[in-house]
Amino acid sequence: VTAEKFGNENLPELWRKMIDTLVNIIDAPGADVGEAASATDNGISALGKIIRYVVDPSIDKGPLVKKWISKLPLKADEEESLINMKFLVEQIQQNEPIVLGSQGENLPAIAAACATAIATESASMSHPAESRQLVKQMIQILNKIKQTLSPQTMELVWTSLPLQERKRLERIVANSYE
Repeated sequence: VTAEKFGNENLPELWRKMIDTLVNIIDAPGADVGEAASATDNGISALGKIIRYVVDPSIDKGPLVKKWISKLPLKADEEESLINMKFLVEQIQQNEPIVLGSQGENLPAIAAACATAIATESASMSHPAESRQLVKQMIQILNKIKQTLSPQTMELVWTSLPLQERKRLERIVANSYE
C-alpha cells in the first residue's frame, strides 16, 4: 500500500527498512507453511509492489526482482497470486531488463514460476476467464523462453517441478490450454 501511495517520493531510508523487513519475513524458516503462508504471500506481494511503484535510484531493484520471482507463484493467497503473476507477465511482455536480467539470467526462474503457476492452476480459480487468459500468456512466454534457453537449462526447469505438476504442464502446453 505504501509503495502504491508514495512510490514517487524519495524515501530511501524508509524503503530500505521496509525491504529488509519484508525479506526477513519472506526468508524466515517455516514462512511458507501453515498460517504463516498467507503473511508470507502478502510480504512477497508487497515486494512486487515496491518493485513496481517505487522510483528511487538508491534502491538496487535487481536483487529484489530475483527474490520476488523466486517466490512466485504465491501459494496461499489466490488473489495476490493472480495480481503478481499478471505483473510478471506484463513486465516480460514489455521486455523489462530489470525483470529479464541484463543477460537473461532471470529466464530460468521466470520459466519455473510460469510452469508452476500453469501446472498447479495457482493463477486464480476465483477469476476463471482472467486466469485462462493469463495461462495462455504464460504458455506463450514459456515457448519463447524454450527458444532462448539451452535444452539443458530448460530440462533443469522442467525437472525442478514435481512429477505430477510436470505431466499436467506438458498436457496443458501440448493442448495450448484451449
